[in-house]
Amino acid sequence: MKFPRAVAAVLKTALQLRDRRDQGTISPHGVAVATGRLAARMQRLLSARFTHPGNRRFAAHLKRYQDAQFVFLKREGVEATNWPAEQAIRPAVINRTTCAGNRSFSGARTLAVLMSVVRTCRQKGLQVAQVLTDMLRNPIPRPHQAVLAPSESR
Repeated sequence: MKFPRAVAAVLKTALQLRDRRDQGTISPHGVAVATGRLAARMQRLLSARFTHPGNRRFAAHLKRYQDAQFVFLKREGVEATNWPAEQAIRPAVINRTTCAGNRSFSGARTLAVLMSVVRTCRQKGLQVAQVLTDMLRNPIPRPHQAVLAPSESR
């Protein structure tokens, strides 16, 4: 189990580098150099021969997404993990698994659209009830302009 621990160490170092960047204790050039070194370390790890099937699968997965592994260090505002996205869809998943509204394809599609609109409203700071009311009162079915408009940067 050396390989997974080595990968975890590289990723932990990357997160520490992100924290230093966000605190302003390392220059942009320093971040770029350190990111290059981390990418090289990861490349060396992934170029090994793996005898354990689990390590082979894990390495294949990491190789497939190698170009995206350190994007969060290259671009500010990009999350290091998908945790925020998972939390964003969690209410929809819970609703899908506990409510009877999606026992048909039509019900599942309706619920997916509704949850997407609700989440988008919350992310944009819009009143969900007002947006849904406006959409339902519109004689021509179409998406609400406030939901479609690009978000302002925060």
